[in-house]
Amino acid sequence: MRNLGLNSLALCLLFILLTVHALAEDNLKQALVITIDGLRPDAINQDSAPTLKKLISAGSYSASAKTVDPPYTLPSHMSLVTGLKPENHGTYINTWIPQIGYTKHETIFTVANKHGINTSMFVGKDKLNFIAVPGSIDKLEVIEYSPDSVETITESFIKDIDENIGIILVHFPEPDIPGHKKGWMSPTYLDAVKRVDTEIGKIIGTLKSKDLY
Repeated sequence: MRNLGLNSLALCLLFILLTVHALAEDNLKQALVITIDGLRPDAINQDSAPTLKKLISAGSYSASAKTVDPPYTLPSHMSLVTGLKPENHGTYINTWIPQIGYTKHETIFTVANKHGINTSMFVGKDKLNFIAVPGSIDKLEVIEYSPDSVETITESFIKDIDENIGIILVHFPEPDIPGHKKGWMSPTYLDAVKRVDTEIGKIIGTLKSKDLY
């Protein structure tokens, strides 16, 4: 995960944690976090991201914020779900070693679990198992990367939305992988952005049809 324009991870997590507590107090149990691996902010300005443009126009955003250092998938997501910098959560490598186990830090999922809120993860890289602390995730699907894994992630989310609505993390592995293989802002990269943007549109459409948006 390089060349990213992400909201401040610590501030984002603070908002999410406050949201989790507020949801519990109000007896509401719905929040969705979507991460787009390797997304450059200038890619959104192309014709490949109409859904993201609509979200930007209707919400809050930053095109200049940066992710943590090192800017890799696992350290970045660790900071996202814990609110800690890499020097505090200690995750610098970009791989999951099953023998080591899982993070020992509090996450948005462990907090939600304590409040009785359902949690689920639909992710496109198995390294994110590291943040799925046993007992904190009610539904975990790790979709092995393939040419149609982006669509499969959306299908898995939609299939389980009625049973597992709660604190949900959806992670798309593209356009990061095409970016590394074919070059950032290459036609292949921008096509991957467009595919992910289309899938996010499907997610939003599903939430609206179920009166969950």
